[in-house]
Amino acid sequence: MRPAGPDDVPALLELLEAVERKRFRPPDDWSASTRVVENEHGLSGFALLRGPIGTGIQVSIAGTDISVRRRLLSWALAAASEQRASRLSLWLEKGRTEWLAGQGFHLARPFWRMDRPDLEAVPEGRLPAGFRLISRDQGLVGDEVWFQSRNAGFADHWNFAADSAESFERRRRDSDHWLQLLALNALNAHPAAVAFSSVIELGDERPQPVGYVEEVATLPPFRRRGLARALTIEALGRLRERGARSASLNVDALNPTQAYALYRTLGFEVAREYEVWERALDRTSS
Repeated sequence: MRPAGPDDVPALLELLEAVERKRFRPPDDWSASTRVVENEHGLSGFALLRGPIGTGIQVSIAGTDISVRRRLLSWALAAASEQRASRLSLWLEKGRTEWLAGQGFHLARPFWRMDRPDLEAVPEGRLPAGFRLISRDQGLVGDEVWFQSRNAGFADHWNFAADSAESFERRRRDSDHWLQLLALNALNAHPAAVAFSSVIELGDERPQPVGYVEEVATLPPFRRRGLARALTIEALGRLRERGARSASLNVDALNPTQAYALYRTLGFEVAREYEVWERALDRTSS
């Protein structure tokens, strides 16, 4: 077992597509956050730590067999404990969790990937009266408004992890700022809702490239006014203009605001079901 590196990316993409069908975003620190397992045929397993997420850490694991996955899981548990994380979590496709048996994990949350097969005939929508729309490329508000609005919109959601200025910049530094939207109260310019999207080539069964609606959040005082619907529709139109041929998003299947019901009205349907599995860690160990 060894850390992965940039030279491994082609093989990693091939492994992920064949085994897990997951997206891949290269980490900032390959040596600390990745491990690969190799055999005579090439890479047989890969693990990537992402975090911290609150006081926990998330790991993505792909392996050609159970023994490889469990070997990588042992490394992830040790690495997360060394970082004093309170828990380790994995996102797994529903029905593909048998290898976790006996490893101390419990089912924490179901999630869905919802897809829209094309971006033709996107429904019309406009912001409700009293609000105006800006995009980040306009430079009308500072970066702190963007990440603080995102934090306020998601603060009451399950497993919320607040962005700092540093983490927001790290996640968004290479993104298309025209696809980052903010609804402002027209009277006092108070942020009301925010949406982030991107266009990605994934190489799977979806028409490519895919427009990913990554996050849509409405701040609590402004909910139930149609802002999330208006921002999602605007995002779909902009994704289409950027060349996306289909759209996808991930949603909490137990979301208390029932966001999935909104997405269904916009042509999205459940395409994949995922589960978040977690294990508590001893934060006193090192």
